[in-house]
Amino acid sequence: AVVESLSHDSSRGASSLLAHIAMSDSDERVRGCAALWVISPSRDALDLVDLSSERSAKVLIAVARRLDRTQPDSSIRLLGSLVTFPDRDVRQAAVRSLGRISGPGVTKALAPALEDPDRMVRVFAADALAGSGDPVALGLIEDRLESEDGAVRTAMSRALEDARNSNTS
Repeated sequence: AVVESLSHDSSRGASSLLAHIAMSDSDERVRGCAALWVISPSRDALDLVDLSSERSAKVLIAVARRLDRTQPDSSIRLLGSLVTFPDRDVRQAAVRSLGRISGPGVTKALAPALEDPDRMVRVFAADALAGSGDPVALGLIEDRLESEDGAVRTAMSRALEDARNSNTS
């Protein structure tokens, strides 16, 4: 609750939040860093979190999911920073969460996921991008089709077809 109130009251500033974070348990520390990041979006805020910890990343994703209702731009930036996270499950969750948000910045945040080493991350990214209906996003998927293997190419083609069909209805 303290973190949520501080994230909405930037006049209290980062110093109050940092003091609270320093005395917090692990999950609360992560939520605090996410709140700090909302106040002042910079990689420095996320550097306070052990991003090598899958648990920390999952807490950040939970925070970002809550933010998507009230502060979608912050949610997009936070999830976008997790699209390249070392853990595959975290990347998948970030990409799927981004797919549920509409707004400027989603395409840019998802674009790196089309190059991900994990096939499912690429498929989820294509679905999310196609679902946006953004012509730039559709172009990114089309550009990626030729370099994909059969199953991923099929999934991406299906996502493009579904997007085109929904745009014509």
